[in-house]
Amino acid sequence: MIGLQPPEQFVFAFAKLGETERARTLLTKVEPGYVNNGHIALGHLALNNPSKSFEFLQRGVEENDPSVLDGLRINIALDELRGDPRFDDE
Repeated sequence: MIGLQPPEQFVFAFAKLGETERARTLLTKVEPGYVNNGHIALGHLALNNPSKSFEFLQRGVEENDPSVLDGLRINIALDELRGDPRFDDE
């Protein structure tokens, strides 16, 4: 099933399940230019890397990526970033 879906969709889930090595491996398989910035941001957040998460959130905002623009308002997984001053800049 993973072969049919972009790997970034599974990074968050694997990281939250404690399979951090598997999550990190999937991040290395992401093809630049063909990524869902929202999924990558969530993956980095789940791997306890908020700076990288903000990097992909910013990229998504700059690219008008709907997964990021909508997620910034409604995705509860981003709640842990909302107190960070960088979140307001997004």
